[in-house]
This record gives sequence, C-alpha cells and structure tokens, in this order.
Amino acid sequence: MIVIREKQMKSLSEVSREEFLKRMEVHVKQHFEPVVAPLTNEQIRQVIERQWKRAEGYGLTSELGVCTWLNIVFTLGEDFEKQAVYPWAVILMKNDEIAESGKIEHLNQNVERELTKALERERR
Repeated sequence: MIVIREKQMKSLSEVSREEFLKRMEVHVKQHFEPVVAPLTNEQIRQVIERQWKRAEGYGLTSELGVCTWLNIVFTLGEDFEKQAVYPWAVILMKNDEIAESGKIEHLNQNVERELTKALERERR
C-alpha cells in the first residue's frame, strides 16, 4: 500500500493549483482579450486568484465551477453579483441549498438571458 504524507499531498495540491491558474490565464487571454488587454499578466493573475476565492465562497469549488465564475466575471464585471442590475445573482449565489452543478446551470442561463437583452437593446 502506498502512503502519501500530508506534506506530499500539500505539494501535489500546490502543483495542481498552479497548473489550473496557468490554464485560466491562457483561457482568459484567449476569450476575453479586449477586457484583459490593458492588464499586465500579474494583474490578470491577481483577478483570477481573487475571483477563485470568491467562487469558492459561493460553493463553486470544481474547475468547471471556477471557470464558469471567471467567464461571468470577465463578461459582467468583478462584482456583478452585488449589482442591482443583476438581482438574480446574489439570490442564487447565497442559496446554500443549490448544489454547485445547479448554480453553474443557473449562472449560465441567467448570463445568456442578460447578454440577449443587451443585444436587443443595441439593435434598437
């Protein structure tokens, strides 16, 4: 039987975290280039780390959950869930009875609806 010590687990966790951060940096630069263009690499990383912690605070702990959160942050803004124009966000994110997968689904649906409304306003 293989025994992994706590120190080894922590080291593995740090490597995994760093790899995920790097993947998210690439993802954000590819998909949100106009938003992050004025930012330095260090600033982008700081936003990702800060928002990762916020996502975890709302129960989004998987890579998919954190990536979804980051996508929305770079679409609607860093404090979107606190803005009056998105009243659904704070209600959804503070609801501990909704599992992570449900939050991800509802986030995606609501953001799609918000983007559709924005496009319709632009067309008028």
